[in-house]
Amino acid sequence: MDEEEKEEKAEHKPEHENREESNFSKSKYLLIAGAVILVVALWMGFKMITGMGVQYLVTLVDGSKEVVAGSITTFTWRVDGTPTTINMTTVYIGTASTPGTLDTKIKPSETTYTQFVQDFASGKYAIPLQFVGNIKMENPGTYYYRVYAPVGEKNYWSDEYSFEVK
Repeated sequence: MDEEEKEEKAEHKPEHENREESNFSKSKYLLIAGAVILVVALWMGFKMITGMGVQYLVTLVDGSKEVVAGSITTFTWRVDGTPTTINMTTVYIGTASTPGTLDTKIKPSETTYTQFVQDFASGKYAIPLQFVGNIKMENPGTYYYRVYAPVGEKNYWSDEYSFEVK
């Protein structure tokens, strides 16, 4: 059937049949659009309820590269993400490296770090927030460190950095 025949046939249909076909087509598209919106809304609700997709980022803002033995070194770091309250954040330090990326299941006790900055080791801190903490470094050597913040049931770690105590 060519285009002319379709138009001629449509012209001969009663007007209410043409309107019904048009309304059905519109309803079909609205139904599909509604289903897509519903699926997206349900997925987002599921993510919010289960905490999936909520990620936090712990980053070093500033840290010394070299420190004189017996002096204080300062670290500046951030904990970013969805606003919440955490009970602690710190910088873990040690003379042995814990290489690689540390996932959110790794606890501090599972690393080689032996010291930590105590300034924010306990309390209530509304994140996102920037922190500045100090520690006195007594012994010369190479030290490795990471910023750390437990949020909920997960442990967030920065990359590993190093500095020299001379």
